[in-house]
Amino acid sequence: NVLLVEDEAAHALLIQRSVRGLVGALTTCATVGKAREAMASGSFDLIISDLNLPDLRSEAVVRAIREVAPKVPLLVLTSSSTLSDGIAAMRAGASDFLVKNFDSSFHEVLQLVLSRLRGVLDAERERAQATRDRDLLREAIENSNDGLAVASRDGRTRYCNSAFNNFLSRFNAAARSLTEISPESVLRGEEVLRK
Repeated sequence: NVLLVEDEAAHALLIQRSVRGLVGALTTCATVGKAREAMASGSFDLIISDLNLPDLRSEAVVRAIREVAPKVPLLVLTSSSTLSDGIAAMRAGASDFLVKNFDSSFHEVLQLVLSRLRGVLDAERERAQATRDRDLLREAIENSNDGLAVASRDGRTRYCNSAFNNFLSRFNAAARSLTEISPESVLRGEEVLRK
């Protein structure tokens, strides 16, 4: 679901033709104000915006869009052939920029930029999923009734869950090192465990 913010109808049509087949639904707005309304009422996977619009220009466009959609990838299109406009837009929060020259290679360049942005999005989703999975695993380990400890070669405990701490307390040992468990405490612990 893509939002296109472009005030020139001819440019909007060329961009729509270039992204046809690459994106699903495409909503077009001619001003930042209308774009903000569209963002408030729906969710978008990508925003493509001109940098010179009737109500705002340059980095102000990026900042206004970022206020409403801080995490949605934003591709800015600029008519300027200088890199400074694109760099300023990226410093303001744009994900990437592309010069609108509408020559024969524009479609291919736009495809490459969109593919790169999709790759970044996919990587971010995978990273977020890995973080969620890690947090679930950590919670499951910590709340397990089975004791678990990770120790270094010298016996120092690098991690142990609460069940393992409970186990160590029966041997009057600290969780700092497995080597602190003395044979006498093991015998006392076995007696406690048998009871």
